[in-house]
Amino acid sequence: MSTLNTAVEQLFARRRAVISALRRVKGHTARAKQKRADFHRTIARLDQRILGLRTAPHADPDPTPARTSVDEPDSPLDDYTELIEILEGGWFDEEFLETVLILMPELVGVPTVFLGRQMPTDSGVLDLIAVSELFHAGHATLTIFELKARRIQRRDIAQVLDYSLWCNETADDDLAFHIVRHSGKDDGLSRIMDANALSGVLRRTREWGRYVLPVVIGTKYDASVARLADRMEVRLLTVEELCQAWRGNGAITDWTDHLLGWDA
Repeated sequence: MSTLNTAVEQLFARRRAVISALRRVKGHTARAKQKRADFHRTIARLDQRILGLRTAPHADPDPTPARTSVDEPDSPLDDYTELIEILEGGWFDEEFLETVLILMPELVGVPTVFLGRQMPTDSGVLDLIAVSELFHAGHATLTIFELKARRIQRRDIAQVLDYSLWCNETADDDLAFHIVRHSGKDDGLSRIMDANALSGVLRRTREWGRYVLPVVIGTKYDASVARLADRMEVRLLTVEELCQAWRGNGAITDWTDHLLGWDA
């Protein structure tokens, strides 16, 4: 896919995400009316950028509009500000959260390449599957994400562990071809063409011993859920942590140290 087409696809993904947030705004309060107006302005800016790229194919393919902050329309460029503001305001669903992570993989705290979205498995539909690089360990791991637009519950840990078990029990070649078969279907991800290369990556992650890292992202979780996740070796993240890390007010804890702590 060309750089220009990739830029347009990213803009469309952002537009769909903002529209999904717009649909969640209910009521006729002053705040609700203001949020609807903000979202409509953001959509209009994205439409202008899409039109500009399509009518001027030799123009700069940078997919980021000149202004993105809905609360500060005259502020300088700040990557994906409108998406972060939607997360912070709670105007999102699970599909929106998927889109944000695909567009902003740096949010999860370690270098991550997303391979598949809404991928069917024998245990249900897996939200996101990726490969994450762990610098300190010198290895990569297959990472699976279960996303919730609510508080994380104990059953969510069981759900992501089911996906983890399926990945562990599926042969590398079979898993690679399964990911390739379901990749690039209007999900914001580029289509994966080389199943053999992907199989080699999966094989190297398995040889390291930490093949699958299950992650659940939600709005909150309580202490009992945290204890269960720690015992079952499931990583928990909150939307607030992602937003704070993006704004520079915090940092997602490096998974590598945690993983090395799990190694025998």
